[in-house]
Amino acid sequence: MRLSIWEGSATVFYLNWTTGAVLVGYLLYLGATPVQLAMASSIPALAQAISPIAAWIYSHYPSPRKLVTVGGVLARCIWILPALLPFFITATAAEPTEGSAASLVLWLIAFSSIFGAAIGTIWTSWMGSVVPSERRGRYFGLRNGIHAVVGLCANLLAGVILDALARPYNYQALFFGAFVAACIALSTFPRHYEPVLPRQPRNLRDTFIVPLRDRNFRRFLGFAFYWQFAVFIGSVFVYPYLIGHLKLTYTQIAIYQAIAAVTTLVCGPIWGRIADMAGNRSILSVTTVLAGYVMIGCWMLASPGNPEMVYISGFVDGLAWSAINAAIFNLALATAEPVNRISYIGAYSMVTGIAGFLGGTLAGPILELAAKFEFTVSGFQWSAFHWLFLISATLRSCAFLFVKGVRETRSWSTRTLLRHLVGMKSSGFGWR
Repeated sequence: MRLSIWEGSATVFYLNWTTGAVLVGYLLYLGATPVQLAMASSIPALAQAISPIAAWIYSHYPSPRKLVTVGGVLARCIWILPALLPFFITATAAEPTEGSAASLVLWLIAFSSIFGAAIGTIWTSWMGSVVPSERRGRYFGLRNGIHAVVGLCANLLAGVILDALARPYNYQALFFGAFVAACIALSTFPRHYEPVLPRQPRNLRDTFIVPLRDRNFRRFLGFAFYWQFAVFIGSVFVYPYLIGHLKLTYTQIAIYQAIAAVTTLVCGPIWGRIADMAGNRSILSVTTVLAGYVMIGCWMLASPGNPEMVYISGFVDGLAWSAINAAIFNLALATAEPVNRISYIGAYSMVTGIAGFLGGTLAGPILELAAKFEFTVSGFQWSAFHWLFLISATLRSCAFLFVKGVRETRSWSTRTLLRHLVGMKSSGFGWR
């Protein structure tokens, strides 16, 4: 469990330097269109449809260490290409305007995402066998908090590099650094603990069908599908909004991410302990609303030259997502049959991947349509991004309607959880 924290820390550097603001900025440099920007976030989600096939392979060859290591090499080491090949970087053009180079990067993202999704499914089932169920909330709360601080360092360093070096050399430096971090993370997998798992071969059809026969898990999948769709409707254009509309520098974006990371470090372990006591369902009912109107509302109130509301949203981001990420992960494990856990996780990954792809793909046309309805009031510009964020915020804030039907052991009602949270606040969190 400790080794997984070290491995995850290196992986955070790899992920932060090949996704998010780094990837969006690189695609904008290559002249990517709004549709291509949306696809950059949607393709990794669609790649998760490979997860049931990964589960089927795992049932025939239950050796997560080897499978994750081989898949990780294919998924992560490919990012050395944009760092080394001039074919991916039009260094001779100051501002590329064609989207051909961006299309090549999209193919790279697709290749990496397919293998990344496969090993993600296997890793999730693997950790479900390693971490005791009664300690999952505390462990992943701590793990996520530590990784948030590591992400803070990665983002601040990325911001400095992106603002200090000329393009495209700044992106090349980060991609090479991501490759090194990926190699460090991969080197730890052969030393991970691997429980003895029986070989349980099953046909491919059963891998897809068995989880769908479970009524309670179908309810969880319904919530997961809805939530992922609601998130991706807005999330695929967060960084284009921060970079293109608000004109934030990479350092300012790194500050926003740092605030979210510090908040995650503080709140993650607290939410984890609450989850072990109260369950995950009620936590999701509360925090999905925070990630809806509250967090997105802060984005919408920000204006060019005044990033203060973005920084406030960083606090809400850490407060809400430190709970959401761990709660969804733990609820997926809690609602899955232990004997068929890998098939259940594969189905969950596939469903959320399809939902994310649909949401992200739909976001592009919505943004283009919303551009026809922009207006300005008292100097405040209501842009197409605001319409998109309003839709996403509304959908997110209704997610509690879908999660309340999921059965979970030791689950409190939302009202009981809120009363407990108020009591914790008034007692100075002495319960810890």
